Parts: sequence; C-alpha cells; structure tokens
Amino acid sequence: MLQHEFSTRLGCEVVSGTDSMDTWREQVDTASRGVVLLQTKSVLAHPVRLLQLFEATNHGYPLVCVNVVGGGYDFGKVKPFLESLATELPNFATLRDELQKSNLSVGKLVRSLSKAVPNAISVFFNPGGTDIAQDAAVRDVIDKLRVASIAADALRGAHQEEEAKQGTQQNLLAGLDGKVKGLDDGASPLRAATRELGAAASVAVENAAAVCIQKMERARRVRSRLTRRSIREHSNRARSRWGSLGPKLPKEGDAGGTSEREIASSEIEIAEVATSEGELAEESIGASLMKLTPLRSRIRAEAEAKPVS
Repeated sequence: MLQHEFSTRLGCEVVSGTDSMDTWREQVDTASRGVVLLQTKSVLAHPVRLLQLFEATNHGYPLVCVNVVGGGYDFGKVKPFLESLATELPNFATLRDELQKSNLSVGKLVRSLSKAVPNAISVFFNPGGTDIAQDAAVRDVIDKLRVASIAADALRGAHQEEEAKQGTQQNLLAGLDGKVKGLDDGASPLRAATRELGAAASVAVENAAAVCIQKMERARRVRSRLTRRSIREHSNRARSRWGSLGPKLPKEGDAGGTSEREIASSEIEIAEVATSEGELAEESIGASLMKLTPLRSRIRAEAEAKPVS
C-alpha cells in the first residue's frame, strides 16, 4: 500500500529493499530521491539492510523513518544494538567481509548509523488506522522527503564548493611554492651578504662592550683615589684639631675646656670614617690611625707631662 502511494505521488519508481548481497548496491545507487526505513522489530537485523542504510547516508540521500504501529520497533534498543553488532547481529561475518571489499570498517558503519537513525524524527503509520490518518501519514512522509532532499542538495553543493575552493588553494600554494624556490635560487648572494653584515655587527657590539667595561673600571679607580684622599684630609684635620688641645685640657673635675666626652665623640667619628671605606683594596690612612695609640690616651699623657699653670 505504501509503495503504491509513494510511487503515485512522487511520480517515480519505488523499490522495496532486497536481501541479496549481489544487488543491494545497485538499489542504493538508484535511490536518488531518498530512502524510507520502515521501522519494525527486525529491520536492522539483516546485514544487507545495514549496508544499504550506510551507503545511502554516505551518498547524502534523504532518510525518512516510518514507525509501523504494532511492528515492535524499540527506539531505546537501536543504539545499543548497533554498538554490539559483533555479538548481536546474525551473519556478522557477511557484513564485515562486504565492508572490507570497499576498505571500510564496521566501526565507521556503527558511528554513521548511530547518528543517522536514532536522530531521525519518525512518522507513525498505523496499518489499521482510518484512511484519513493513513493519508496524512503518507503526505507527512512525502513532505519530509522533499525537505530532506532540499537540505541534502544544499549540503552537497556546499561540499562541492568547499572541495573546489580547497583545490584552488592547493594550486595557488603550489604556484607560490615554485616562485619561492625560484627566489631562493636567486637570493643566495643576498643571504651571504646578510650573514656578513650580521657578523660585522656582532664584532662591533663586542668592541663597544669592551670599551664600556674599560671606562667603568677607570671610573671606579678614580672614585677609589678620591675616597682615599678625602679620608686622608679628614684625618689630618682631626689630628690638627685635637693635637692642639694638650695645654688646654682641663684636669679631672674642672668645668671649663673641652670635655673627655667630646674627645671620645671625635675619636669615634674618625673611626667611623675610616671603617666606612673598608671595601677599598688598599688600607686607608684613617684605618692606619686607628691602629696607633688612641688619641685620648695621647692627649692625656701630654697633659700630665705638661701640667696646666
């Protein structure tokens, strides 16, 4: 009944699927208007049916599923069944061998059908329903075939355009590759000159760095000499200042004159100046003075030798 209705309304030959391993591919090649899968309990339990569906989806033919009410088709068992074909499908070896003839694998078939069949929205057809219900189901199937056919044509056109674009890009790349090779052949002297310039620039940079290091070392030496001179002058001034305090040094208990605290403070000041330059390679004059007899002791000794009159 469905075959007759589809043939009449579509205006083309509608062929029922074969179970022969010799003719199944020819049927798929002529099914350019689409494939209608009648969903019953055992529709996927035959290797030829799986091969036909796989071939149709690879060609991009429209696929419309019709769920026959009362046919025992279980939507929830389809995907687990497809994923377990090695153990669930009778004549699994026939399916595997037929795929190997086209250098295809069972895994690719499973991935393709697990996406195409469960995702298709089925049209429910009740063989015992009213004529109006059956007519509505037939019109629904035809409408889905037309929509799917338009979508499939658009998809094939996009694929063909993409393939043409990729071919053009490959041709352009091949032409550019040839031109680049030609440039490389003529650019050998230029590359050699570039390498020579790079080497000369490296030598110039190294020379400039050496000159800079020499200048820095010279500046460091100048700073060191200036620092030693400053310490020497400060030490001389301190010795001149405190060396003249001998006659004026008061006796212990007097209120006038310079106190011992001031002398000690000055002595500490001289020591700090001398030790703050401890990083110098040569010993400073301030450091040499610190090794001598403390200044306060010398002043007291001179004061005792020459009592204040």
